[in-house]
Order: sequence, then C-alpha cells, then structure tokens
Amino acid sequence: MRSLEAFRHVFETGSVTRAAERLGVSQPAISQTIFALEKAVAVKLFERAGARRLAPTPEARLIYPACCGVLDALDRFELAARDAHSGGRVTIGAMPSIAMGMAQEAIDRLRVEYPLIHVHLDPRYSGNLEALLVSGELDIAIGSEAGTSDRVESELLTTLPVVVVVPRGHRLAGRPSLAPGDLEGEPLLCVHRQAPYRAAIDAAFAAAGQPLTPTVEAPGFALCDFVVRGQGIGLMSAISAWRCRHREIDIVPLAPDIGCGLYMMRRRGAELHPFCAAFRTEIVRLAQEIMAVVPMPTPAVPAARRRPRGGLRAVAER
Repeated sequence: MRSLEAFRHVFETGSVTRAAERLGVSQPAISQTIFALEKAVAVKLFERAGARRLAPTPEARLIYPACCGVLDALDRFELAARDAHSGGRVTIGAMPSIAMGMAQEAIDRLRVEYPLIHVHLDPRYSGNLEALLVSGELDIAIGSEAGTSDRVESELLTTLPVVVVVPRGHRLAGRPSLAPGDLEGEPLLCVHRQAPYRAAIDAAFAAAGQPLTPTVEAPGFALCDFVVRGQGIGLMSAISAWRCRHREIDIVPLAPDIGCGLYMMRRRGAELHPFCAAFRTEIVRLAQEIMAVVPMPTPAVPAARRRPRGGLRAVAER
C-alpha cells in the first residue's frame, strides 16, 4: 500500500519532494519506492520534465485511476472497521431549528443506551434533506414537511403549533392567546419565508385585515435572541420557542391555531438502524414534552342556544 500511496502523491504533485512532505517520509524513501514499483510492474512511470518536476508516462496515466480505486477502497474498509468497533455510524439530517434543539436533546438522551455510536448531525433545509436522503448521504431526516420523491418515505410524527414569543414582563405576556389584532403596533419578528408554515401565518394576518410586515425575518432558532434583546415579538414554531424556554421569554398561543408538521423521512425500503429507530421514539417523546410546556390555544366555547318561549314544556309540546 505504501508504494501505491507514493505513486499517487508523485503523480498528483509532480514532485518527489512534495510527495515526501505529504507522507511524512524522506525524499530518498519515495525515490526508492517508485523505483521498486516500476520494477514490479515492468514499466517506466515518470520522466523528467524539468529540473525538479516529474511527468507521468502514458502507462502511469492508465494505472493512476486503478491505484486511486484501491486506496479509496482501503480507506472505506478502515472506516467501516472503526465504525464496527465503536458501535456503528449514523448520519441524521434535520431542519436547523430542530437540529439545534430537539435533535441535540434526543442524541444526548440516547448516549447512555448507545455509548459507542458515532452520530453525524447535519442541519439542512427540507429540500436539501430529501436530496441527501436519495443520494444515500443521510440515514434519516427530520423536517417540517413531507418528502415529494417516490424514493423517500415520510411519516408524520406530530403537529406542533405556531406561537407568539414575548419578552418576560411584556404587556401581552400571560394572555391565554393572541390574535393578529392584539399585535397591532408591535414590532414583529417572524420566521423566514422558506419555513413551510410561513404562508399560513401571512394568510392569518391578511384574513384579520392586518397584513404581516415584520421588522426582522430569520430562521426560528435565531428569533428568540431578538426577542430577548427587546427587538420585538416573535412568531415561530413551538419547537423554536421550546429551545429558548429557560430564557427571559413568555410563550403565548397564536389564534387562529396554525400547525407545524414534524416529519421523519428515510429512503424507501432502507433498513432502519436501531439508533435511528430509538431516535425517532425520542423525538416523539420530546414533542409530547413540548406540548406539555407550551400553552395551547383555548378553544372557543359556543354560545348557549337560546330557549324558545315557554321553557321546557313548550319545547316538549312542539
């Protein structure tokens, strides 16, 4: 393998000196290795192309792709061997607001049960998540909308509400719910337009005769920082608000109720790694905890039906 590595680095750099630097060995060692390889394959691999540069021969150009293939395969073998020794490797994609809150919490909780697992958490937006699943770069993904590819399976885990986040002590804190009209005159901070539920927020404000004109639009995980600094009132998913629950904020339900879906996606037909199955269960459990912490909108109580004149007897007679 050492001879193949020396050949590849000399081929790529055109220099024995630079190849030696890459491999951390002496120049004579590289020269001797190349000479031994040429003797073994019975062809000349490099020719002088100047005082200090080597040019690959046509034979070397034919050998180079096969050499890279062998070395890459060995790298994959070593990685797989390390993963097997450490308990395996999984790659999980998640929307940034989920990756920076629920996903981190779920992984932390599973560390006791899976101490040797190697987890790579990749924050991406929904469209990118689906593409990475199809290409095999992700094992599973957690997002706020279902996949559209027929090569991806989507499961709706739960639906969480959009909420209003206000600074603690604000005049609107502690309300049972807040409607668009209640927020008139307040500087509004809203989740960015790429969020799947943003259109529903815009529609709710438009229906109330108060078009939404936020002073700041940002990903949900960043909005709480603006609220804490007194920049305004935030409109975001309960997932983002829950992440900041220990800060100086109050969470108030938005009326009308707007749902934000929480989906798990994976490649169709792909076997689910045990850690991924446990991760799914933990995400559902966390969603239930969020529902317990975040206030829910109080459903409107229908007005009592007016009784006909004559009381109950009149009703019976009719």
